[in-house]
Amino acid sequence: MLRLFTWALVATLAVVGVRMVVEAQVAGAGSASRAAAVGNGDPTSTVGAGSVVHVPGPVAGVQPPLMAVRDAFGAARGYLALTGFSPSSLVAQLRADGFTRSVAWGVVAGLEVDWSAEAVEVAWSVVRNAGVGSEELSTRLRAEGFTPEQVRVAVATVRGPT
Repeated sequence: MLRLFTWALVATLAVVGVRMVVEAQVAGAGSASRAAAVGNGDPTSTVGAGSVVHVPGPVAGVQPPLMAVRDAFGAARGYLALTGFSPSSLVAQLRADGFTRSVAWGVVAGLEVDWSAEAVEVAWSVVRNAGVGSEELSTRLRAEGFTPEQVRVAVATVRGPT
């Protein structure tokens, strides 16, 4: 039930985000572009300020919302299979890939991930590559966006209980 609610929330947020982008693109376009976007074929007509414009098909550069969510889920799963991520660093990566903030956060919220295990994976990577002590490891994990409990679990796993 919670998973269905999450999907519905993600889809709703994605639709709102895409609609805002489309409206901004149409509002910022010249009158010929507006007329073409409305679909009336008359390049001399204009759309009045405050008009609601229904775009009759895909707009260049704007992904349909469910496709964006699907693609973001696939990208997130792929990244998690490669290396460890905190929720915030995964969102940052998805944003860098061009997904909207609402789609990225919605996808991360909908993933079933053991974030403590992800923290341990990042901790092992930091220790292997930088050879840092427990305090520096804790600082780096907190900077990555892991919670204090996830940091504690990761440090205890990598360094042993203190």
